Amino acid sequence: MNEQQIKEELEFGLLGQVKQNSKRIAETPKKKPKSKLESDVQKEIVKVFIENGFEVIRYNSRFFYAPNSNVGMNCNYNYNTGAVKGHPDIKITKHSVSIGVEVKRPTGGLSDDQIKYWIKSLQFGNQTVMCISVEQARFLVLQLEKYNLHTAIGYYQREYPHDAKTSKKFAEINKQINR
Repeated sequence: MNEQQIKEELEFGLLGQVKQNSKRIAETPKKKPKSKLESDVQKEIVKVFIENGFEVIRYNSRFFYAPNSNVGMNCNYNYNTGAVKGHPDIKITKHSVSIGVEVKRPTGGLSDDQIKYWIKSLQFGNQTVMCISVEQARFLVLQLEKYNLHTAIGYYQREYPHDAKTSKKFAEINKQINR
């Protein structure tokens, strides 16, 4: 093989490989980007509240055992309502004003237990909101800085209403509780 033949072989061979690789890459199905986990969304939202001077308490919603013990406990028992499920993920407090915040992914919704807890907690004057993004958390902070608690919650829920399915579940469960 002379120099020209070697050069042509290299060019053709490399070019052929590049074309084959390009075709294979183009045929590879693209993966959908992973959506954030609820815990990731919660960390981002908690950061917003802490940066704005709120005390943030995270509630554990699972049964667990104390270290080096056979004693198990659920740390979310409500003595007034008897509820052990449905408690909001976090509670934010500033200037003696507390709000429960249920964190969800953008595609998530409230469970029946969460709605029951939410409705029962309203009977004690306790407010809860659902938050799915940092933008919503920032909006809530702004409303709480401008207005009193109830007005701020009203503006927040007007800006970020529940989806139709959740609203329907609220109405059904509210009827059951208030019979």
